[in-house]
Amino acid sequence: MLSIKRFVFIAAGVLIAACSFNETPELSTLKLSQTEVAAGDTITGTATVEDDDADLSGGKMIVKVSAEGALTDTRELPIDIGDDSASKASVSISMQISNKAPKGVATVELVVQDKAGHKSNAQTAPLTIK
Repeated sequence: MLSIKRFVFIAAGVLIAACSFNETPELSTLKLSQTEVAAGDTITGTATVEDDDADLSGGKMIVKVSAEGALTDTRELPIDIGDDSASKASVSISMQISNKAPKGVATVELVVQDKAGHKSNAQTAPLTIK
């Protein structure tokens, strides 16, 4: 028979384990509003992110633009979805492309980091810089 002390000890352990559980965010397709921009223009886009433990708000989005194999821009944008209990949200990016970005095909990469510091998978989208 399980004693009350042992039951309380086991229940406390299960509760602590459940509270310390933290999920890694999962990022869905990144969609840019435009596929061609000039250097110096602003790009915008959206993506859907899921995080089962709902700690997206207070996290950040890390946006990188690479062209000709070199990183041309990096921005960290705050996540403010307005609902601290949301486990799925649409996030929006907006950033200016460097005036010095080379013309040609570029790649935009997005990674989401939740409030606990867990980073999502990366999603990319092509971009042409005119």
